[in-house]
Amino acid sequence: PIMISEFGLSSYSGLWNVFKGSEEKQAEYYMQMVSQFEKGQISFLSWTLYDFEDIPVDVVGRLPWRRAPQKRYGLMGSDGRIKPAYEFMEVTSAK
Repeated sequence: PIMISEFGLSSYSGLWNVFKGSEEKQAEYYMQMVSQFEKGQISFLSWTLYDFEDIPVDVVGRLPWRRAPQKRYGLMGSDGRIKPAYEFMEVTSAK
């Protein structure tokens, strides 16, 4: 058996990731990946449930172009707001 232990896409779209990230792109990524996992009967875990307010320096270092995107991998905002990727995963996990 194969299991993907972590996958995800940052929804960060600020100065350090201009035009690359968005909540919509994050949801599209989840849809594409889950479709492939289902075709291959591959189990998976998503990374991560909530966005982070801050990322410790010892995790990714001090460089802002590394730290900023790491804050926005969540399926929910740091304030608990549900993102489109969460809505997709909620329906998918109910199958």
